[in-house]
Amino acid sequence: MGQPSATLVVFYATTIAPDSFRATLGGHDVSARFRPVAGAHEVVTLPVAPGTSALLLSVQATLPDGRTATHTDRFELTRR
Repeated sequence: MGQPSATLVVFYATTIAPDSFRATLGGHDVSARFRPVAGAHEVVTLPVAPGTSALLLSVQATLPDGRTATHTDRFELTRR
């Protein structure tokens, strides 16, 4: 049997800077598992360790007024 995992569907805004994308899972860099493309979406499968791990996704985007902002999402993944 394989390692338990979580499958995510990630939608990227049209205004993101793909090179700025970062992802960590339980404090470990997992950015290489993602292939961000502005205006696209993808399915990503991540291994989940026992207990609770924080998944942090961060990316910069251009706002309508031309300023740059960083958008960050945090998810708690729990394996029982």
